Amino acid sequence: MHIIVTTTRHVNPRVRSLANELAHALPDALRINRGKNNILDLAEKARAYNAKTVLIVGKGLRGNPGRLVFLRIMERRYFFYPLIVSLAGVKLARELKVRPSPVSIENFSIVTLEDFSDNTKEFALALSEALQVNYTETSNLEFLAHIFNRVLFIEETNLEKSPFFIKFVKPGRKIDGPLLKVRRVIYKSPL
Repeated sequence: MHIIVTTTRHVNPRVRSLANELAHALPDALRINRGKNNILDLAEKARAYNAKTVLIVGKGLRGNPGRLVFLRIMERRYFFYPLIVSLAGVKLARELKVRPSPVSIENFSIVTLEDFSDNTKEFALALSEALQVNYTETSNLEFLAHIFNRVLFIEETNLEKSPFFIKFVKPGRKIDGPLLKVRRVIYKSPL
């Protein structure tokens, strides 16, 4: 496994559903239940699976999924990657009537367009570093169809309350996973 997906301790069914769907949409990912595990326990479980990253999905306002944080796992230590993704809303894959199939890390990339702003490119690059997956800038998303089976597309919007969308897409821009509206991107450790 490359990525472990879990939740914070106090969650609800919608947060668990997003964690399950992210584990299906991300490359070489495995969903584990948090239970009573603390951060040290999560790091040890990740080491047991040879995972490099633990993605933790947390609850936000009114019980909706509200944030994503990333725990990086090294051979002898672990640390929170300095990136917090605050969510403004989520459309689950099941609500979009899609069911993502597994994808390997070689057939996956985080992608943004070359003509997007530096803020969008910085966010896409930070997310690729947090997850330790490929990062690609392109002038045409369809050009990547013969290279990757699925991409995580960072799309900038003109909306003040949600400046980015995170979309999992297959060749031809077909949605293949949950759709996340990003409220804010914070470049600091969650602790």
